[in-house]
Amino acid sequence: MDRIKEFYNRLYLYPNDAHYIQTLCHSLGVKTGEEWRLAAIMGAQELSNTLPLADYRNFQNREENDPNFRFNLHMHTHYSDGQFDVKALLDEGEKFAKIRAKAGSDLPPFVLAITDHDNIDADKEALKIIAQHPRKYRHLRVVLGAEISAVWKDKTLHEIPFEYELIYYGLNPFDENLESYLKQNQQQRQKIAGLIFESLNKTYPHLSFSPQEAYEKEPLLEKNLGLGFAGRIYRYAATKVQDEKLYALTHRFHHTFEATPDPYQETDDIFDLWHRSGFGFLGVAHPQKTNVGKFLNKDFIRRCEIEHKDAGYEVMKAFLDTLKGKGLRALEINYQFDSESLQQAQQMILGEQAADENDGSYRWLKFFIQYADRYGLLKTGGYDTHKTKITDR
Repeated sequence: MDRIKEFYNRLYLYPNDAHYIQTLCHSLGVKTGEEWRLAAIMGAQELSNTLPLADYRNFQNREENDPNFRFNLHMHTHYSDGQFDVKALLDEGEKFAKIRAKAGSDLPPFVLAITDHDNIDADKEALKIIAQHPRKYRHLRVVLGAEISAVWKDKTLHEIPFEYELIYYGLNPFDENLESYLKQNQQQRQKIAGLIFESLNKTYPHLSFSPQEAYEKEPLLEKNLGLGFAGRIYRYAATKVQDEKLYALTHRFHHTFEATPDPYQETDDIFDLWHRSGFGFLGVAHPQKTNVGKFLNKDFIRRCEIEHKDAGYEVMKAFLDTLKGKGLRALEINYQFDSESLQQAQQMILGEQAADENDGSYRWLKFFIQYADRYGLLKTGGYDTHKTKITDR
């Protein structure tokens, strides 16, 4: 009873989340008065109020049963390119939460976010499991989300559209507009992938390019989820042939602002879906890893050189300023890198290694931290989990 009372106290403190939980309950068929069945769900308002209490250390697992490790807000399941099935993910998360609950803290015991690529099916399954077994997951907090591939189109800055990823935290997986949008874009990508394979077989008739063969090497390609699927087809095709035509052929729908059919999910469309839903918030996924300096407009580069400005920083600031103007709420600052240079840079940021102002990775990380601090953006993060262990990339 105490836990049920605690849950309703949370709803009182976070009225937006109360509406969110009620909406989810209605879609699930959970009876009025039994909203406590979704006590493990953390809404965007509670998450927004909790994140400022956390720091980088709370997103990092340094030892077994590390009491400071409290968040992994970037996790994938088998619905995209992860290996976790949803129940196993929840069970593993509850184990983490139960151990950390004994350690005590102003932070929740453990918070995980399901963030599959352009897919919200795992969110639905998680909700059903939690509603059926509310007491089993009583220590855990689950954020329903998705990592959504997006494109930013500004011809004055880039020669081709700039691809990146947004993470949508606290979404409603029963939102018909969101679900329809993601499915339509998957179908569009399937069509484009088919056209690319047709071109490959026509251009190289002495070879055989098979989607099924490619799928074995690239799980996201099979599901046509996430950005960069042209690059995945290219990597597969390059195992059979390498010539100057191959890259252009596999990227012919991507390296143009007027692609027909269009493989991109537009930034404006995604922000519009978020505004219309009334729930959650959007953040840029691992901005430190985005290659914003690739294919920069040559006139823009020359202008920056004349003004003695760094084109990479200038275009990233313009990009973030644009998203902030649309309502961006977060940057994935507390990301756990697999890159050695970025790991070392993070140690410099934390003061665990002497800072080197000439280190490009260090300056890049510091740029995003300062940007988030300057504009009050939330700092999210996680391991970008793809395997069957909470902390395995």
